[in-house]
Amino acid sequence: MFQRNRKTEAVDFIINLALGGFLVLSPWLFGFKSQLGWHTSWMAGNAISIVAIFSIADLFDSVSVPAFFESEGWINLTIGTWLAI
Repeated sequence: MFQRNRKTEAVDFIINLALGGFLVLSPWLFGFKSQLGWHTSWMAGNAISIVAIFSIADLFDSVSVPAFFESEGWINLTIGTWLAI
């Protein structure tokens, strides 16, 4: 498998942070009528943003991040599956 460098990982994490922010703002942008849609979008967007922030912080050697954030791809996959359902 190929090795990813820090720069490409940082770009991926920043994109995840932007998409998480978009999910947080989407109820206002699209005018959701359903309370379930509001809460689901808001919670998933915040969860994705938090994972992205911890992933960006993990790129720095001086920051100690919990070990379960090492598998941020699986966490994002779980959140995406939750959104799809």
